[in-house]
Amino acid sequence: MIACMDEHASGNVGIAGVGSYLPERSLDAWEAVRGSGIPREKFDKIGARRLHVAAEGETPSSMAVEASRRALDDAGLGPEAVDLVVYCGSLKDHARWMASAKVQADLGCGDSFAFDLYQGCNGQNMAMRVVCALMRADPSIRTALIAAAERWDTTLERPILGHSFIFGDGASAAVLRRDAPSYRILSSACRTWGEHHETFCCPELGAASRLTPEVLARGGHLFQIYKPSYASREEIRVFGERINEVARQMLEEAVRRAGVDFGDIDFVIMINASRRHNLLFLDAVGLAGCPHTADYVAESAHLGTGDIFYNLDRVRREGRVRPGQLVAFYTGGGGYSWAVTLVRA
Repeated sequence: MIACMDEHASGNVGIAGVGSYLPERSLDAWEAVRGSGIPREKFDKIGARRLHVAAEGETPSSMAVEASRRALDDAGLGPEAVDLVVYCGSLKDHARWMASAKVQADLGCGDSFAFDLYQGCNGQNMAMRVVCALMRADPSIRTALIAAAERWDTTLERPILGHSFIFGDGASAAVLRRDAPSYRILSSACRTWGEHHETFCCPELGAASRLTPEVLARGGHLFQIYKPSYASREEIRVFGERINEVARQMLEEAVRRAGVDFGDIDFVIMINASRRHNLLFLDAVGLAGCPHTADYVAESAHLGTGDIFYNLDRVRREGRVRPGQLVAFYTGGGGYSWAVTLVRA
């Protein structure tokens, strides 16, 4: 467990600025996914109404750079202030390539160091945890930039995966800064179920197999979902309950580490997955009455890794969180990995 308010930390770490970017072109979500065979009733429960599509030549790194510029502007900082760049998007311009280096170069953060982090849709939460740890270990790191972006048309046949997510293109970023006066990161908690490591993957794109014309023809290079195999609805129910129990445990750990009470949580920011599933989750963990971002899926669909800072950007612009309130970030990513981060606005 990492807590940025730890007595040994050399100063608190907070989110000093956020920025997001959605491509100009947008599509009606139903028209974009109806060819997949998803029933209209299930589609309506997901809650997506519109998704954005990157323009020709618009890459994940270029969208991440634009979101990062907006985050730096929001923080009132120039690129020269950045000591660390972390890129955590799932889908990059190229395979086996450092997107963080491209973001660093395009922004002009020449005095920083950079690395990529992969956690699927859990990436921005995990990146905050890692950055806090690095700032505690190295007092010379005062400002860190976390960026993520996704473009799905080259990796998905349609912007839908497993009939639970409807994907849209876009990017978001946040500037973390030592001694930031607001949105202070208090604590975090993480979990991983390694037995589900193959749940989300490009099954035939990698060192385990050769990329042949046959692989391309059957779509083995595309992003796919493999749900855990269960023989009955009862097994599915138990699996869902286990997920909610893990989430509850992480929330309880995070509030205990932060020195607050569970009932002190004022707002919940989640990934833009199924609206119905997000509402069921809030009810299951005892946060049904708490304001949340479950409705944000309507205008952006699921941005993959970029949801959390995109949602925070909207929350701040819409004035939905007051100074001093306690915000919980809850995310889950393929693998399965989950994380909770508590922030004091």
